[in-house]
Amino acid sequence: QKLKILEEHNKYRSDVAHRASAMNVLRWSEPLAAKAFIEVANCSYVNKGRGASMGAVHEKKTGTSLVSELVNRWADEKNRFA
Repeated sequence: QKLKILEEHNKYRSDVAHRASAMNVLRWSEPLAAKAFIEVANCSYVNKGRGASMGAVHEKKTGTSLVSELVNRWADEKNRFA
């Protein structure tokens, strides 16, 4: 699933590459993933109203379709700021 996340993320990055010069392809980093895991473990989710917690998604799905859906939701957030 890590590679699927990177694949989907890099796809969206390449879509904006012409506006931000040539985007480098992201690669997985285990040390960074470990730090992110610690941050998430210490994070408490509090809903503060519409738009206050962008990117917070709580679903009971698994697998590749979940990964694609989550990355798509992340990418769709750009429409809120356009």
